[in-house]
Amino acid sequence: MDNKENLENCRFVLAVMKTKQDLRFQALRLIHYIIYRVICDDQDLQTFQGSVTELAEEFQIPRSNLYRDIDSLSDQLHSTSMITGHKDPRKSWKIVTWMSKSGYDGKGLYTFKLSYSIVDYVKGIKQMFDEEFHLTILKFSSIYAIRIYEIVSADRFFQRGVNPEYEIDDLRYWLDCEKKYKKTNDFYKYVIETAVRDINSYSSTKMTAVTIKVGRIISRIRFELSSDKQPEGPNLDLA
Repeated sequence: MDNKENLENCRFVLAVMKTKQDLRFQALRLIHYIIYRVICDDQDLQTFQGSVTELAEEFQIPRSNLYRDIDSLSDQLHSTSMITGHKDPRKSWKIVTWMSKSGYDGKGLYTFKLSYSIVDYVKGIKQMFDEEFHLTILKFSSIYAIRIYEIVSADRFFQRGVNPEYEIDDLRYWLDCEKKYKKTNDFYKYVIETAVRDINSYSSTKMTAVTIKVGRIISRIRFELSSDKQPEGPNLDLA
């Protein structure tokens, strides 16, 4: 894989992370775990097989709950698609799906096969992040922590040492909160602060959310990070 392809795959990761995702909390954790195991175990970066016992231990849930919930989680991964790129349909965009096939053999073994449309995303993830990134995400107790950790980590890969800053409206869109917590103070308290507490509790990243106001109105949020292990990717030309 040449340098240009590496860079395009990493940019694809950023595009996927900076779009609205309709996955629920456990389904988002599951796709991260599948991608982590695919990177570790499958040369084609698509297929993962895991036992009921292994999945229950990784997700810290009883096996009975896994039997009960795995079908609905798989359904979410099969049925959910994302439109990457600009929110304006006249600009560049792409539709991608997570899963092409999943199943259970009746003897304790699950098989998950990622969609071909997401393989370049997996390649980019492999370039950008190490094992700690995925295992940290599995520890979070909030979907907002996962999404903010994804977005900030991806931006930090491209702009190392820079504290990323985002418009409130963009964060609402990415976190699927356009119709939730309509008061900005509530959005900050129940989404941003909750996520930052989770990230500080379970990751090596120490994060502070700083509000930026226009007059009395919060318009942007800057995420300041310290003691952060930077992602070790290839020496890409990011110009």
